Amino acid sequence: MDSDGLLAAVTREGSRFYEVARASQRGSRVPACPDWTIEDLVAHLGKVNHWVAKLVQAGEPKEGVAFPEIPADAAESADGVITWAQEGFDSMIAGFREKGPDAPCWNFRPGAARVVGWWYRRQALEAAVHRYDIERAAGLDPGDVEAALAVEGVDEMLCDMLPMISKRGGAKGLRGTLHLHATDADGEWWVDLGAEEPSAIREHRKADTALRGPASGLYLWVWNRQDPEDAGLEVFGDEAIVAGWRTVTI
Repeated sequence: MDSDGLLAAVTREGSRFYEVARASQRGSRVPACPDWTIEDLVAHLGKVNHWVAKLVQAGEPKEGVAFPEIPADAAESADGVITWAQEGFDSMIAGFREKGPDAPCWNFRPGAARVVGWWYRRQALEAAVHRYDIERAAGLDPGDVEAALAVEGVDEMLCDMLPMISKRGGAKGLRGTLHLHATDADGEWWVDLGAEEPSAIREHRKADTALRGPASGLYLWVWNRQDPEDAGLEVFGDEAIVAGWRTVTI
């Protein structure tokens, strides 16, 4: 996706997240994060949005930009937390629009371009997966993730996140090769899970296990939000890799 598409996506997905947050039942549990309530999820995304807003303004490097805590007055009520969190989202979007995608900005991905546009993509994907989470927690039927954005999400997980997750031991016991194929968008990936730092190759290649289906389903599966059946995915080959994927955690 280009920068305009990513900016539109983060705006859309984040706005929907806060719309659901304000209308949801307080104290509802988040299925993907069972230790969290909806309030915890809102607090998490709010902290990330406030942090990114400050990083965008700081540029490069990031010294002095600490991960925020919720102010005491905001923390006194669920509505206060939501208001504070949405202020961070609004500030982040305003910073994206003010600076533009090519402005310098720190990010945590080694080798990635240190520009604001990197955060367009990361925050669009952060908003999309948590929009799905909050809709589920609120008892709604979660909408699919836009196919083009979902392709970005699978690509980020397999090419950017998985090597870091593996180095920290967050993909325990995964071995063999995996192929993912999106049927409604241009997206194919192959990865050797037994490599020291597994990272996907963007091509069609035979693998021990293959999953084929809509991009949204692939994205929600790689983030352990849906099982293959619910995601509308066909599974071929060794299903042990599918079961083992549940160990992939950030």
